[in-house]
Amino acid sequence: MTARKFLAREIAFAREAKGMTREELAEAVYVSKELVRAWESSRRVPQPQYLENIEEALGTNGYLKRLCDDLVKAEPVPEYMGRWREIEDASSSLLWYQPMIIPGLLQTPEYAREIILNSGREVDDIDRQVQDRIQRQKILAPENSLMFVAILDEVVLNRLVGSKKIMREQLLKLLEVAQQPNVSIQVVRLGSGAYPGLAGDFGIAALDGHEYVYVDDAFSGDVLEDPEDVAVMKRVWLTLHSHACSARESMELIEKAVKQWET
Repeated sequence: MTARKFLAREIAFAREAKGMTREELAEAVYVSKELVRAWESSRRVPQPQYLENIEEALGTNGYLKRLCDDLVKAEPVPEYMGRWREIEDASSSLLWYQPMIIPGLLQTPEYAREIILNSGREVDDIDRQVQDRIQRQKILAPENSLMFVAILDEVVLNRLVGSKKIMREQLLKLLEVAQQPNVSIQVVRLGSGAYPGLAGDFGIAALDGHEYVYVDDAFSGDVLEDPEDVAVMKRVWLTLHSHACSARESMELIEKAVKQWET
């Protein structure tokens, strides 16, 4: 159990011991019920001003603040992907750009299997890797209050991965997930020519007032936390967004692509 998860569990235990519901704690602390749920699921760490109100409401007498100061803030940074997974799980918004394939958070199991098997890397347990990838998608559930925006290049819709059946089901999943109020999927048309971002995929996550960027290549990934690096990638994202079609136009492009994969 990570320090973040331990703190989340202790908040839930203290609330239950006090005989309070999440709604009652949210009212006492002047926040939303969704934010309390995010604290208790370790998706968010309470900010200092909220932590003080939580302590007062639950009568924990500084215990939760000590946990946060002594354990959570001092928790060592894990290996790069573990670090990003931790950020991703706790973020309030996630912006993702992918010019070559469907992002992992939107993949079907069959599509994910094809991508992993053809990644050029040694695959030890394909079933576990596919399961892990699909398991990550739970963060997109509307009740988790994560805003997810994905920008894809149109070439992704037209590249055959596996079979026509796999592609059709994958694109149908995009249309389905895009119906969620917290998910937006946009497409950059092929006719846009060269534009910032074509060099590779990246994600930008917002967490506790800070932003983090994940960049990946064939061999490793990297989490960027320096404000200047993050600012550069944020500018790339904004330029990308200006090239992308609207959500409605993008859905029409995806619907058109679905028809070409019908068997």
